[in-house]
Amino acid sequence: MSFSADVHLSGVRASRRRAGLPSRLPNRTEHAIGALPSGRQLPGRVRPGGDAAEPRSKGLPMSRMTLSKALSLGQIQAWYQPKVSVDSQRLAGAEALARWLHPELGLLAPAAFLPWFSHHGLDEALLMHMLKEALNIQEEWRQRGIQVPVSVNLPTHLLNDVFLPDRLLNRVRELQGRTRCITFEILESSNTLTARVLLRGASRLVSMGFGLAQDDFGIGYSSMRRLSSLPFSELKLDRSFVHGAARVDRQAATVLASIRAGKRRGLAVTAEGVETPEDLAFLRQAGCDYAQGYLFAKPLSAADMNVWLAATGAGRPGLAG
Repeated sequence: MSFSADVHLSGVRASRRRAGLPSRLPNRTEHAIGALPSGRQLPGRVRPGGDAAEPRSKGLPMSRMTLSKALSLGQIQAWYQPKVSVDSQRLAGAEALARWLHPELGLLAPAAFLPWFSHHGLDEALLMHMLKEALNIQEEWRQRGIQVPVSVNLPTHLLNDVFLPDRLLNRVRELQGRTRCITFEILESSNTLTARVLLRGASRLVSMGFGLAQDDFGIGYSSMRRLSSLPFSELKLDRSFVHGAARVDRQAATVLASIRAGKRRGLAVTAEGVETPEDLAFLRQAGCDYAQGYLFAKPLSAADMNVWLAATGAGRPGLAG
């Protein structure tokens, strides 16, 4: 099977350029983060509960029956984007991202269908499907002696249901998975009814052994408040701030402030949207732990992820990272 060059790490290692830190930084980390745009809507994601109106997405309207059928037939697939160590560039994990292999329209990106899942109240059905996909491929990897942690996106408003953590744990047990190898990424694009409800749900997930990451940090609901009050193990920086940070001082200051905020709380920090060796060099100097982006690999089907593991040597037996 052919494989595009953008999944190899050699281009990163060959880079000779170094990115300098900006000369001036904000006096307070919170000041820099507080200046971030808020309430911006991510493609393919909607706010808690959704509006009564239909999603404003391109393409044909999608019925609840169509979406449910796509799940049951396995047309909705988990594709995996590798997460690598900024220092060693070794595989540290992967994020499971939804793709729809439509029988007539071909491969559909998330923005074309995720809003419809929310519109029809199918967010949890999709979450459970993605978790099952991740657990199945982890079992396949374990049989080959490879252990790769996988993260799954969790729409925050689902934690309004006090029993959701129990259902997630039951799914893991049913498939003989390991909670310590699953991280739930709490999306910034939705919220629970109250902060107390969110704390309750997040704390229960952590007590069950799951990892907990704040996804898309800086773009949505009260980033600093969440970071201070919830038991996160990881902070993920949104690509809109990471991409080009080596060239734009204001972006660089925002990224640095976010990294410092995470480090002060003992969190691992992952930068999303890393596409150039210059940005990677900047992140290394800034003390970022992990990176995700097209510099290493685009989101890959399960089959292509296995090819990537073999091509990069990341598929050797042992724990990733």
